[in-house]
Amino acid sequence: MECSLRRFRRTLPLVSLACWLASPMAMAAEPQADRGGVAATDAAGKSLNLDFEAGTLDGWTADGEAFAKQPVHGDAVAARRSDMQSQHAGEYWVGSFEVGGDAPQGTLSSAPFAVAAPYCSFLIGGGSSPATCVELVLQDGGQVIARVTGQDTENLSPVAVDLTKHVGQQIFVRLVDRQSGGWGHINFDDFRFHAEKPDLPARSIATAIDIYAHAGLNPADAAAAMTVPAGFKVSLFAGEPDVQQPISLAIDDRGRLWVAEAYGYPLRQPEGEGKDRILIFEDTNGDGAFDTRKVFMDKLNSASGASGSVPPRSSCSFPTPTATTRRTARRRCCLMAGAIRTRTRH
Repeated sequence: MECSLRRFRRTLPLVSLACWLASPMAMAAEPQADRGGVAATDAAGKSLNLDFEAGTLDGWTADGEAFAKQPVHGDAVAARRSDMQSQHAGEYWVGSFEVGGDAPQGTLSSAPFAVAAPYCSFLIGGGSSPATCVELVLQDGGQVIARVTGQDTENLSPVAVDLTKHVGQQIFVRLVDRQSGGWGHINFDDFRFHAEKPDLPARSIATAIDIYAHAGLNPADAAAAMTVPAGFKVSLFAGEPDVQQPISLAIDDRGRLWVAEAYGYPLRQPEGEGKDRILIFEDTNGDGAFDTRKVFMDKLNSASGASGSVPPRSSCSFPTPTATTRRTARRRCCLMAGAIRTRTRH
């Protein structure tokens, strides 16, 4: 028995070493396969920084904090978890989690460039939510012609997009991180053009998104583009970023607009850490645009709306306007298309 125990102790280090060598932590990062293609260029023929190998965000414009202190150098993913890798191309890539985690939000937009071939491809990873995505946007008019999300994995994988209908047009790449919480980030690297359809896995062919008139307009331009009946006009009351993800609207007896914003659905947050909130907008001078914005209540969990009663946890109560205040208050029709706008009848 003692002899068997000594033999087991001698072999234990070898077994441990063998297990470690077989573990993901010990595996070398798999390099990206060569997809071919060519880099996008500016009007002078200079390659754009769409692979971040300049080690900077030269040529890109950031909005918000999600892409602060980018790009990332090396495989930061493998350094923090053993089951995934970045699998980026070259030395640098962008990952909105790697500096500030999932909390910050924002966008990162490239300089515009001409579509020089019928196909393009790029590497994408990160969250699968529509709020974490890569968009290809027409420079003229701001129409989004392709939108691709990650697959809830850090590993960057190639995606191809058919740009046949847009050859010769000016586009730009927009990285979007509008989500906080689990998988609230986007990874991106190495945009390239291809003369022929790239030979990539089936998932890697992005489908074209539905095209709508006036898609991609900012709130003010969207209000101006609306068609309304005779005797009506549209003016912007409030829009992004002052209000985001509205789920319920109500007008009180003082003519103030109450908005419930839902950020946590469908995941219930830990008690005391809810993300939903109630805002109050007030037009104090009667010009049709809000002048004051207050956070009435925050850290709500799974807020479902506003009503005249008080269901447990999920709603707020507002005074019910009288017939007189209904007649005297300005008529507001709030459109939830990423903004809240005001319709006024003369």
